[in-house]
Amino acid sequence: MICEILVCTYNEGINRIQEMLLPPMKDTHWLISFQYTDISYLDCVPRHMTERTDVTLLFLEGSGLSANRNNALFHATGDILLLADDDCRILPTHLQAIRHIFQDNPSVDIACCQAETIDGQPFRQYPVHEFNYNETPRGYWYCSMGIALKMSNRIPAFDTRFGINSPCLACGEEEVWLYQAHKNKAAIRYFPKSIIRTRSVSTGNLFDTHTKVQRSKGAVLTIMHGPLGALARCTKYIFCSRLSGWKAFEAFCAMIYGIIYIMVSHEPNRTNCTLPQ
Repeated sequence: MICEILVCTYNEGINRIQEMLLPPMKDTHWLISFQYTDISYLDCVPRHMTERTDVTLLFLEGSGLSANRNNALFHATGDILLLADDDCRILPTHLQAIRHIFQDNPSVDIACCQAETIDGQPFRQYPVHEFNYNETPRGYWYCSMGIALKMSNRIPAFDTRFGINSPCLACGEEEVWLYQAHKNKAAIRYFPKSIIRTRSVSTGNLFDTHTKVQRSKGAVLTIMHGPLGALARCTKYIFCSRLSGWKAFEAFCAMIYGIIYIMVSHEPNRTNCTLPQ
């Protein structure tokens, strides 16, 4: 059972890849999708990375994390795929845990697990019991750090309107992706096991201060509940948030912007994940 680690990196982030690569191991492969905005970044690729037989390096011109993830998914060949970014670390024990999850749960298509900080502490507060996607506890939100999957025709592409470096929406891509996968009848289950470490901060935690994150909230709710359902939930969210006065009004307007953006924008071609020539 080959476990393939799909690492998305952007511009100078390619310099961090060498730190996360483990020594070559049996049945473990690395697929690096290197997204760049200027041809000069191609000179940053470490030569020894291209010489490893267990590493595949892809090049993708442009920006947008979702497009980068789609590029990696399109070219993946492993039996089990782990989503990762260039600030993550994967330990051999993480790979062992991933294999055990899918060996013990052969019907699962997507496993949503836990992430740790670099020093091994929980990345955030997690539920302690397993559950299926349609049993997700109220208030719990998914994060791409800690997602492993098996490829099938039930796995959608990521919606490129969402994610870091997208024009309007800074986050929410994993929530929309999981929702679309669930609609496609993919078997999605949460497991209280850590499978990755990260140095990053979850973008969703920046709601109070970042307009693109606020827009993303309204946009995700629109995908999942429609415009009227999103409007009702955005209103409730603002009333229950820590924001008040003008900041609350600005955040609410940003969420409305996200609702309208989804209503008037066209969903991208979700099968267009090909590598540019």
